[in-house]
Amino acid sequence: MTNPRVDLWSLPEDKIYVVLEYDVKCKLFASALKYSRRWSEFAISLGLPLNKWKASKTLESSRTKKISLRVLKLLLEYLERNGECIDRKLIERSVRALTSKRGSSHPGANCLFNPNLPFNFDTEAGAVVISALLHDGGINNRYHPHYSNLNVVLKRKVYNAFKEVFGGFDFKRADPEKCVQIYFPKSVGYILIHGFGMEKGRKVVNNPGIPRFVFNSSKEVRSAFLRQAFDDEAYVSKIGSSNRVISLKLASASPNPPKLLLDLQQLLLTFSIFSYGPRLSERYTSKDGVNATKWTIDILHQDNLIRFRNEIGFESTQKQERLERLVSSLKQEHFAKANKPAILIRACSRIQEEKGYITSASLGAVLNRSQALAKIEIRHLRRSGVLTASKERNGNKAAEYVITNDSGKGNVIGSAV
Repeated sequence: MTNPRVDLWSLPEDKIYVVLEYDVKCKLFASALKYSRRWSEFAISLGLPLNKWKASKTLESSRTKKISLRVLKLLLEYLERNGECIDRKLIERSVRALTSKRGSSHPGANCLFNPNLPFNFDTEAGAVVISALLHDGGINNRYHPHYSNLNVVLKRKVYNAFKEVFGGFDFKRADPEKCVQIYFPKSVGYILIHGFGMEKGRKVVNNPGIPRFVFNSSKEVRSAFLRQAFDDEAYVSKIGSSNRVISLKLASASPNPPKLLLDLQQLLLTFSIFSYGPRLSERYTSKDGVNATKWTIDILHQDNLIRFRNEIGFESTQKQERLERLVSSLKQEHFAKANKPAILIRACSRIQEEKGYITSASLGAVLNRSQALAKIEIRHLRRSGVLTASKERNGNKAAEYVITNDSGKGNVIGSAV
């Protein structure tokens, strides 16, 4: 999975069948017949078997219906050997459908219509496809890619990403509105496995990693990959819980952390987001008797969580809202516990420079806190000698305060909050 682009000619020639534009296919076969006296001779030239009536069923089917990629390659090579100049990119642009051997090219079949050849995975949609398959999705042993999530928004997003990368399909089992688990055509599975290099079967056994090109992709592609991964697998702690964290857990069929989890940590670092772990969080026996483990990484602390919110975020509304509340609570905690004195003095300095005096209302507005809390802070500042009252409260007129000359403002005052 090092090359993000997959062209027609790198697909499995014995599994993929092609529907070409009618005029292009007719022209190719007409050109071939110029160099052979009859179709049977042409079939022999291509190495295709003849039946007892000296006819090639494979060639006849290729001329009238879909053509296997193997026969198409043989046809083009035959024409090139006879001096014809073949533009393979033009042939690729003339493909109207890709299907598997047993699929047909009519609507609803196991078929891709107007495929987006060559397929490009180095896009945001491509990142969503790959990440979805590595997390809540996969490719079963019958070559059908699939994705399962109770969130319809996420299923719809993955469905649209598949269409953007591969082209059109009318596959009933791919309906994100009606199906809990959505499936995609087998031809897409062939492209992903034989063209792109993914594996079918259980991910916990295959132990896949992130394709290397993703690490060198644009910020948008890397972010799309991580967003899909965390939408699928992550847990965001609730306000009030003892831990303020985004956790992501993956299973391994060995005593070691899965490659995917280690790669996710490295990809997070490209955004300067540090994660802790992996830590062993569970040992269990799988349904087939394998002693397996589950490993977790955690994103902690205000700076990491803010970067995650700004650079990655969630498509899931519930998770995004939890993250916003989590960051907000950490900001308040940070204000309360960390640089509170310096923040208060800078805020007072800013207000005094603009208005000439400080009130509880103006301090609360700058700090984004209630006026009642601002009054408490002003009392503390007066007791510590930082503020003094220039005008006491008089009826409805608020008290006014100024910074004392010996409050040390030369060291901490000057920059805005």
